[in-house]
Amino acid sequence: DIIVMGRSIGCCPALRLAASRRVHGLVLVAPFTSARDVFREHLGRLADLVEERFPNAELVGAVTSPVLIVHGKQDTLVPWTHGQALYQACRTRKRLVAPDAMHHNTDLFEDPRYFVLPMLSFFALPDYAFEDLHIPAWAFKKRLPWTKADELLPADSVFGAPGVCAWGSAGSGAIEHVSAQTYRPRWG
Repeated sequence: DIIVMGRSIGCCPALRLAASRRVHGLVLVAPFTSARDVFREHLGRLADLVEERFPNAELVGAVTSPVLIVHGKQDTLVPWTHGQALYQACRTRKRLVAPDAMHHNTDLFEDPRYFVLPMLSFFALPDYAFEDLHIPAWAFKKRLPWTKADELLPADSVFGAPGVCAWGSAGSGAIEHVSAQTYRPRWG
């Protein structure tokens, strides 16, 4: 199952896809109701001259998958009321997260309450630890083939997915550290 995600203008293709296909879920971060509505916020009546290409408020009603909307209240580019309006127009299982301190381009991982925790609870994803695991030294005595440093990649090279991973000195194969959020093993 696939969770489709869009942020800002990326919400438009994400919404179109989720409105036309059954997906596991849809995540919209800093979405807008329509391009014309965004222009109206900044240009007033001149927005009426803009041809509408992104009717997100209409599309969200056709989505049948669960929808998570994250929109910061400090967003000055696309006011958070757009996310609120999409939430109200949505007819499926939904959740709106509107952090008080979040701006349009705030790093979603800056605070777990912005994105990570809502994702885990809303979509029932596997649990996630926000602290490094501390393993006693005696547990490092045994050499396992999957602990070699050259078999590990940073999480961002594996689609940013979190996972439990152990790493050691290059070539030694000995585990020196275990992290539950920073790295993930590369599986052959």
